Amino acid sequence: MSQVKLTAVDQTMAFSDPKMPQDLIDAWSYTTTFAQAAARHVNPDPSSDAYFKTMRAELSNLGWIVTDAGRLNYNQSSNKIEPATIVKSILNPYLSGEQQKQLAGILDAIKQPDVKATGFLDFWWKKASTHADKANMAMGPLTEVNNSANISMIHYGFNFDASSWRSLFVESSTAKLDVSAFNIEMNLNLDLYNREKSALISKISGKVDQHIDDTVLDL
Repeated sequence: MSQVKLTAVDQTMAFSDPKMPQDLIDAWSYTTTFAQAAARHVNPDPSSDAYFKTMRAELSNLGWIVTDAGRLNYNQSSNKIEPATIVKSILNPYLSGEQQKQLAGILDAIKQPDVKATGFLDFWWKKASTHADKANMAMGPLTEVNNSANISMIHYGFNFDASSWRSLFVESSTAKLDVSAFNIEMNLNLDLYNREKSALISKISGKVDQHIDDTVLDL
């Protein structure tokens, strides 16, 4: 049995090896908390171009080297589809074979979660469900590359019944399902991040529990 660590920063969820250094996970968590807060001040809609561009710029200022970013096209020919299936189909091209298996295992596990995972998912979805009929969320792998943090993240916007994370596993009509997606791939410049780290942590001090949560899943 393998394990995977899930870390949520508001509506954004990263999955990583449980053995990944916690300081690298924290670096992603802290910078993402700050970048998403800055983006919300510009436009509260995470599916907007303005939100994504602001978040990307803030992450660059905080030490992330962005290697790829942009809006993605999504086309689906099926009459009905689960949003979770859309998550896989958009994200999988950015994943290794092993990461694809991890993502499939994660989605299977959260479809019928235990009590601990349910609490984590409720935390994540509270920030993802911006309206009763709209959800903005993100998922992607956080890895260690050349002794630093590296991430490939897809940000999704869905206009389906977003009352619960269980909505990810309910089929929706593709004729009515509007999907938006942005991708961002980044590697962390630790020297630059370490210069900003103390000031960054000071700014989010006392607010970490409101924005960051994690759990470990058995796959």
